[in-house]
Amino acid sequence: MDTRLDALSKGLDDVRADVKNVLGRLLNRSTVEAHSPIRLTDLGREISTTGSVEEWARTNAQDLATAADGKEEFEVFELCVSCVERLFAEDAGFQRTIKATAYQHGIEPEQVLKVYQVELRDRLLAAYL
Repeated sequence: MDTRLDALSKGLDDVRADVKNVLGRLLNRSTVEAHSPIRLTDLGREISTTGSVEEWARTNAQDLATAADGKEEFEVFELCVSCVERLFAEDAGFQRTIKATAYQHGIEPEQVLKVYQVELRDRLLAAYL
């Protein structure tokens, strides 16, 4: 009887660990990986592709090329973060796009903004620096 209870207890522990693992992955809906340099996750790449973020970044990178000239990569990223945040604060159409994308994917708007920031940085570094 004790052997069965031990086996059942171990089985329940295994199930709990599996459930925690699955829930952890489901709840972590980040669009970027925290490695250096910051990169897009699969979700971030999906948002970028379906939301035409790459095209947006290509267009807007041209406007930042002069400001980014001579800067280190982390400074270019800071410039991109400022640019996207300013656009979000000032442009109602851009706000609607970001919020709609966030709603469609069940994430916070800040996660969508990160996709724009990373794509802009990558485009700027690849094309102009």
